[in-house]
Amino acid sequence: MGISDREIARRLELRPATLNEWKKTRTKLYQHVVDGFTCKELMESMETNVDEIKEAIRHYKQDR
Repeated sequence: MGISDREIARRLELRPATLNEWKKTRTKLYQHVVDGFTCKELMESMETNVDEIKEAIRHYKQDR
């Protein structure tokens, strides 16, 4: 799992070279950006898992 630097640059409408420069010269900014996208991916994954669990509970209750 994880988003590529190229994809982050695309979503932020930056040139990949700009993001790469941030990685070298503005490491805290770069890390915050990457952490933000990682957090978003994790939240989306968790929402999917919650929906699947709710569906399983609903089926379980129907079968009882």
